[in-house]
Amino acid sequence: MAHSTIPAVVRPAFSIRAEWWPSLHGVWPPVLVGSAYYVGCLAGFALRFPSSGISFFWPPTALLTAALLLSAPRSWTVLLGSALVAHGIAHAQAGVPTAAWPILFFGNASQAVLAAAIVRRLLPAPALFANCRNVVAFLIGACAIAPAIASFIPAFVYVSLGWAPDLMAAWRDRAISNAIAMLTLVPSFVTLWCVLSERRRIVPGRCLEYGLLLLGVVAVQLATSGVGGLNILGLSVALYAPAPFLVWATVRFGGAGLSFALVWTTLLTIAAVSTNHGSPNGATPADTVIAVQLLIAAHAIPMMLIAGLLEQTRAEHLALAEAERQNRAILRALPDSLYVLTRHRDPVTSSQRLSTAAAVRDSGSGDVSSELAEGVGRMSRIAGPDTPFVTEFTRNIGADARRYEARFVEIDDDRVLSVVRDVTDPRRAADALRQVQQRYALATAAGGIGVWELEVATGRLRVEGDIKALLGYSDEDLDDQLATWTKLLHQEDRQQVAARLAALIGGELARFDVEFRVTHQDGATRWLRVKGAVGERVDGRPASVLGTYADITERKEAGRALAEANDALVRTGRIVAVAEFSASIAHELQQPLAAIAINAEAGLQSVNEDGSLAHLRAVLTDVLKDSVQAKEIVDRTRAMLTNQPMRREAISLNDAVRHVLDIATGRLRQSGIHIELALNDGLPRVFADPVQVPQVLLNLMVNAIDAMATVPRHLRVLRISSRAGRKVAIVSVRDQGQGFAADDARRLFEPFYTTKTQGIGMGLAISRSIVTKHGGSLWAVSNADRGATFRFTLPLAVAAAAAPIEDRAPSHPRRILLVDDHDELRRAMTRLLRTRGHEVAVADSGSRAFFAAEAFRPDAAIVDMSLPDMSGLEVARGLRKAFPAERLQLIAFTASHDDDLREACFAAGFDAYLLKQGDTRELDRLLLRGASRISGES
Repeated sequence: MAHSTIPAVVRPAFSIRAEWWPSLHGVWPPVLVGSAYYVGCLAGFALRFPSSGISFFWPPTALLTAALLLSAPRSWTVLLGSALVAHGIAHAQAGVPTAAWPILFFGNASQAVLAAAIVRRLLPAPALFANCRNVVAFLIGACAIAPAIASFIPAFVYVSLGWAPDLMAAWRDRAISNAIAMLTLVPSFVTLWCVLSERRRIVPGRCLEYGLLLLGVVAVQLATSGVGGLNILGLSVALYAPAPFLVWATVRFGGAGLSFALVWTTLLTIAAVSTNHGSPNGATPADTVIAVQLLIAAHAIPMMLIAGLLEQTRAEHLALAEAERQNRAILRALPDSLYVLTRHRDPVTSSQRLSTAAAVRDSGSGDVSSELAEGVGRMSRIAGPDTPFVTEFTRNIGADARRYEARFVEIDDDRVLSVVRDVTDPRRAADALRQVQQRYALATAAGGIGVWELEVATGRLRVEGDIKALLGYSDEDLDDQLATWTKLLHQEDRQQVAARLAALIGGELARFDVEFRVTHQDGATRWLRVKGAVGERVDGRPASVLGTYADITERKEAGRALAEANDALVRTGRIVAVAEFSASIAHELQQPLAAIAINAEAGLQSVNEDGSLAHLRAVLTDVLKDSVQAKEIVDRTRAMLTNQPMRREAISLNDAVRHVLDIATGRLRQSGIHIELALNDGLPRVFADPVQVPQVLLNLMVNAIDAMATVPRHLRVLRISSRAGRKVAIVSVRDQGQGFAADDARRLFEPFYTTKTQGIGMGLAISRSIVTKHGGSLWAVSNADRGATFRFTLPLAVAAAAAPIEDRAPSHPRRILLVDDHDELRRAMTRLLRTRGHEVAVADSGSRAFFAAEAFRPDAAIVDMSLPDMSGLEVARGLRKAFPAERLQLIAFTASHDDDLREACFAAGFDAYLLKQGDTRELDRLLLRGASRISGES
């Protein structure tokens, strides 16, 4: 099996990696070393020449040296101690004097330590045959210097024991004997240990080959053992006969194979010499031993040097082969074409497996020699010998225009290396990336969006986009630290954002999604929505967090405006519902109020002028007056809650104030508010709607009452004043309430804006709208002491002549059919009409009205618009159809002020439209006109 040193990418055969020495460790190494040392001593004693005390071969020192080489220096003391014990036992058994063998062991131990120290110092690893330098270092350090130095002291013992005639002879014999053992045994033991410790795969074929090699050595040794006895020729033949096999071992198996073969041949040679007792040509036994040892050394040293050279050559060859394989792999992996060109512009070689060259060849447009030749010429004119020259050219491959980059580098004076690369796809990818970046920049600039990355360990926050400019900061104002950006968060949102971020980093959340407010440099607030997730992890813990942000301020504002609009719509719906419900209640109240007024008026007509009934007449007069006032209040309330067109007429603002006070008296009393009136008695009339103006006054008074709800009762004073201006009348409503802040003054008259917890924010807006439509203005000021004052103006009215009111009683009685489903109102109207001399028939439904008309034959019919079985319009059309020749006066009787209903009544055949809450004298005038028309027609 060959022994070689090759690059790190290839596993060594019989060498150890250069960065470390193997070390024996544990309890058993001292036992093993002591046992081997003991056996080596016995073998050395057995290999002594019979007539000499000097051994041909001394294995113990070589074994101890190999053990020290394979062990860490800190364990050498233990190994030397075990060897000392084995040395003493073996020498005692061999009869060596006790005083001599410690000195002999000192020589052996010093030689082993010195040899191991020198070799470990000079060799990076126990690869003794890795190269010629290692072999020379081993030969000089372990086989020459160490035995030479360590043999001085044992030489004295040899002389004293009679093993040598003098000190120099003893030193020579001992040094050479130990050098031969070191030369043959140390490489074998080190190599064997490396093979066993690395558990290398055994190749059966090579093992068989090496076995045949050893058998050849034995056969040759046996064949030459009897040639020439112990003469020089015989020894030479015995030593050099195995040389071909040693060359075989060196070439085929390297230094490892040579070392084992040398051990084998050395032992066989020593055995052959030992069996021939005596010395050649009369030489002394010591000379014979020296001769044999020198012949072995002369034979082994050249072989070892050859083995080192071969191993070095093999290693360099393998390194070159490996470098060649790597280079070939690199060339196959490159997406480029390589060309070697001469200065004569002729391509010499080119890579045949690379994509660019194949693409150019497959295109059918020929090779690139013309472009490369032009590049070589330009390189010679422009670039220097050590400066790469780069140029580009375009070739059409089918319908696709491909762009190539050619890079030229000078090899020598005559050759140039050209690397051709297809740069079409990278250029297109770069252009696409540039476009994406431009679109990203436009999107982030226009939409207030961007990306961010947080380094968890350092707290560094990298933010891309225009967020800094959006918040009014420059790049120098904000650094890339999370703490700096956290300070920009709104105080109420910091804890939430920090908690969610901590939960994400801690693994409690898979995604980070939160909306929060940040503070602009000018103090304004903007809304951001930030999303994120863990990007990288190190040792299972988040290392970075990646995410996006978006400015959602406009969306938040739109959402808030939509919520306010929805709230306003809900409040408006409530107002409409309340208005409709209130109008319905007012309509229902008209029926009993009208009945009370009619009954009171009928009672007054029935009471004689007798003084005894004066008290009853006064009572009925008060009842009539109160009912009329109650009807007016209901009328005004209903008018305020219904959508009626504005009707202007000359009204008194002072009277309007008093009427509103009458309506609000109960609430003023309940709230404990004292009223102060400062009305100008000479205030001219204003031209305004008699219903809408009181509505404005009522709204202002209600607001004043609410404003003083939390102030002490003795401060609750409401002052209402009126005065005349140049062309307008001015009314002021002053309270002692909480007032309003300066910021609220701008929004007081906005729809649905209110400072009250229970308000809907429409009263002041409606009031200003009414006043503005009348040509006036409404505003508010804060009082100097407390509270607020609201003032409005209305244009003064031009004086107009009052129309005379006709007041005549009917001249003769009428036959009247009264159709109404309200019992009280029907009885009251019947009583009133009869007291005035009329003959009355009644019906409580439309169907009964037709039967009553058929039997009664009325000349006038008063019909309610709301009947249980049909409408008053259907009754009118039915009566006109049933009595076409009759001169029947039809009067519509309703509580509605609706103009559309009035027109529908006239279209259905009614002659007049009478309100239930109107003055009864209007009914007398209608009946009088009807009677006059009928008489005239007669």
